[in-house]
Amino acid sequence: CDMFMATHWTTAQQIKALLPRMAQKRFFYLIQDFEPGFYAWSSNYAQAMETYALDHIGIFNEHLLFDYFVAQGAGRYADPAFVAESLVFEPAVDRAHFYPPTVPRSRGSRRLLFYARSSNPRNMLGLGLAALRAAVAHPVFGQEAWEFLAIGGNNSLPALKLAPGKWLRPAPWSDYSQYGDLLRSSDILLFPMLSPHTSYPVLEMAACGGVAVTNSFATKTAERLHSLCANIIA
Repeated sequence: CDMFMATHWTTAQQIKALLPRMAQKRFFYLIQDFEPGFYAWSSNYAQAMETYALDHIGIFNEHLLFDYFVAQGAGRYADPAFVAESLVFEPAVDRAHFYPPTVPRSRGSRRLLFYARSSNPRNMLGLGLAALRAAVAHPVFGQEAWEFLAIGGNNSLPALKLAPGKWLRPAPWSDYSQYGDLLRSSDILLFPMLSPHTSYPVLEMAACGGVAVTNSFATKTAERLHSLCANIIA
C-alpha cells in the first residue's frame, strides 16, 4: 500500500493530518538535519520537534546526524526498537565536479574561502568572522599573499576589513561547475556550522584536495571528522 515520505518538518506536519485516512499509518521521513535547531524555542521549534514523535521510519543523511538523534532521544529515538528500524546513508560527493587538481597549482597568492551565509543563523557568521580576524593576525598570513573570499551568500555581504591590508571580499556567484573550480583553486575553506551534520561544502572541499576548517558539535567530534578525511579540521 502507499506510504508518504516527508522531506522537511513542515511536510511531516502536513502528512500528520492525512495519516488517519491512510491504510498505512506510518510514513518515511528523510532527515537531513536536526530541524528544530533552525529556530529559537518557539512554535516552529515545538512543531518541528513534534514530528520526531510521529510513527515514521527515519532515513538519515549521515551517521553523525543519526547518532545525535539517538543520543538526544529526540521524539521516538529514545526507543531502541524504533531506532533499530531506521535507515542511514552517507553523503555522496559528485566526483565529476569535486576532485583534486589534475596538475599542480601555480604558487601565486593563496586563497581562503569563508562560507559567510548571513541568512542562515546556524552558519554563525559573527563567530566565523571573529575567528577569521583572529587567525589573520597570526604572522603566517604575512609570509605570503592571501586572498580572502566570502562565498555561500547572495552577494549582499560588503567587503569587510579583517586586518590592515587584509579584506574579505564577496565572491561572484558561480554555477555548480565554477564552484568546483573555485574549491579546487583554493587552499582553505572556513565553514562554521552549528549542526551535527558535516555539511556538503566541507566534504566537497576535502574532495578537491583543500583543507576544510569547521567546528565540532555533539556527535560531530574532531576525531570523527578526521576519520572521514585528514583534510577536515575541527
